[in-house]
Order: sequence, then structure tokens, then C-alpha cells
Amino acid sequence: MAITLTDLLDEKQVMLGLRSRKAPNALREIIALLAQNGKVDPLQQAFIDHDGPQCGFCTSGQLMSAKALVLHNPHPTRDEVRAGMTGNLCRCSNYNHYVEAVLAATAKSATSGGGGNA
Repeated sequence: MAITLTDLLDEKQVMLGLRSRKAPNALREIIALLAQNGKVDPLQQAFIDHDGPQCGFCTSGQLMSAKALVLHNPHPTRDEVRAGMTGNLCRCSNYNHYVEAVLAATAKSATSGGGGNA
């Protein structure tokens, strides 16, 4: 059985299985997103603040999709976030929390001069 991960490949969202030869890169991307200079990524903090992670089944995929989105569109609209997060199945149906988290992270980035990683 293969497990699907969401990865960033050339700053684009891609889905790949653990059996894929690219899978180790996916794990490195997720780990690299976890902390920079001892702090979590602004997207991760927004996910925490907005009760994004529930069971954890989709959290890493949601984070990678959100990261890919904001790398190409630092200030997306609600509809753009929804479209950019398509493809990740959430067993808890927590999609609205993820959308709110992305919007909050990008709004915070905009008000702080865009200096954040989000």
C-alpha cells in the first residue's frame, strides 16, 4: 500500500506516494517547514491558532498545499485559498479552519510588511 504525501516540487504542489523515488524529498520539505530559527512557520502557527489540526490525517498535506499557494500568491482571496487547497482529503471535514488559517497567516504577513515565511 502506498501513502500519498503532498510535496513542493519546484515550489508547486504535487501529490506523490511513499513508494515514489521523490518521497524522501517530501519528508525533508515537511520537516524543513516545521522550524526555522527555532520557530514554526507562520502557516503552522495559524493552523494551530485556528484549530486546523484535528486528527492529523491531512495536516502535513494541507500545510504543503498552503505553502505552495502562498509562495505563488502571497495574498490570496478566500476562493483562491479554497481552490489552492483542493486535493487534500480531511477526514474531520475541517476545511473551513484551514481556509481561515491561510487567510490569517497571509493577512498577518501583509500587515507585518511581508517579512514572514507564510
